[in-house]
Amino acid sequence: YRVRYRSPRTGNQTLSGMIALPLQPVVRGTVIYYHGTTVDRDAVPSRLKTIGKPGTTPSEAELPTLLFASAGYAVVMPDY
Repeated sequence: YRVRYRSPRTGNQTLSGMIALPLQPVVRGTVIYYHGTTVDRDAVPSRLKTIGKPGTTPSEAELPTLLFASAGYAVVMPDY
C-alpha cells in the first residue's frame, strides 16, 4: 500500500512510504526497512512498479519486501 502521512518533525510536511502486508491473517511482527539513498523519484518504495513483473530487474527495496512479507511480517518503508 502506498501511504501518505504528516510529520511534526518536518513542519507537518506530507511524507510518503509503503506498507506491505502478508497474506496470512496473523502478522508475526513489523519490519522497518530504510532503503539506500536514491536521486530517482521513481525508485522509492511507494513507487515500485516492478514487483512480480516478469523480465524486470528487482529494485533494492523489492527483495526485502518479498522476503519479509512472505514470511508473515508487515513491512514499512519510508520514502526519502
